[in-house]
Amino acid sequence: MGRPWIKHLLKYLFGLAVLAWVVHANWDPAPGKPGPGLKEALHSKIHYQSLIVAVLLVAPAITLTFIRWYLLARALELPFTPRQTTRLCLFGYFFNTLLPGAIGGDLVKAGALIRSQERKTAAIASIIFDRAIGLVGLILIVVLSGGLYLWLGHPSAEAEPTLWYVFRSATIAAVATGVGWILLGYLPAWRAERFGRRLEKLPIIGHMGAEAWRALWLYTKRPKAVAIAVAMTLLCHVFNVLAYDRCASVFAPNRDELPTLGDHAVLVPVGITIKALFPAPGGVGGAEFSFGKMYELIGKPAALGVLMSLAFLLVTWILAACAFISAQFIPKDPVESNGEEINVDQPQREICEPS
Repeated sequence: MGRPWIKHLLKYLFGLAVLAWVVHANWDPAPGKPGPGLKEALHSKIHYQSLIVAVLLVAPAITLTFIRWYLLARALELPFTPRQTTRLCLFGYFFNTLLPGAIGGDLVKAGALIRSQERKTAAIASIIFDRAIGLVGLILIVVLSGGLYLWLGHPSAEAEPTLWYVFRSATIAAVATGVGWILLGYLPAWRAERFGRRLEKLPIIGHMGAEAWRALWLYTKRPKAVAIAVAMTLLCHVFNVLAYDRCASVFAPNRDELPTLGDHAVLVPVGITIKALFPAPGGVGGAEFSFGKMYELIGKPAALGVLMSLAFLLVTWILAACAFISAQFIPKDPVESNGEEINVDQPQREICEPS
């Protein structure tokens, strides 16, 4: 067994160890705190309808991410076809669920692109930018849905200071990102190219850094594609928030003990971000810990936050298995587009060529 396998195995064991500790810590209700522990909640009736609804909500969210990446790749004039994109994304989602962190599937997609694309760095840059759009969407959904919910007066800043802190932080991040993006759009092509040439002089990462920078600058010249991608991301996260809200009801003995949909609109994006960064397959362990703590911060039973995260993990496993099986029936070779066969090995135009 090589070192990479040992490293991945240790991450699996780490995630399972954290999950075991979280389960143990929340098995019985904490003294002086409301709500049931995991033991009591797991002995209650399981609401399978909520689990099915969650699966039906996550499925279109996943589909939107597939379409979003295809749109961003085509904005760089990369020769992808819908069928080729679907196959890569299905495998990517499967490995995102099983590999440590939430970028394992991206590495699988990147490996496939390196073998099939002439403009390898541009193709990989589309994956990186797609991830960045996803993060921006998480911030915006907190600002939009959480901000609307909080400004309506329920809960108040005094009653829920944690939610207000998350909202303010997301607002600052959204404004900073928007200002930076606007300023980047005013950067002339010659300055962007000069900075790219400087990046090329860096050792090891120079060429990749330069091409990634050029791709980022080119995306500022594709405002329609980026705007559509952001809108799709917001819709994707709306589905995710609704799915998490349904997952919270799967093991909940009493719905009144759960946060409201408005609470989840603020908490879920934060939990998704932590889950993506946690170095364990599917974010297992870290996601349960973070959701449990966030439930505690708003005065809800931590055990129900843990169970919500576990229910969502079950949903992703179900859909990941479906994705892997579906990908087996999609041919590997590119298909015709607009009546002509696409040759993925044919050199493409330079990324900063004026359009």
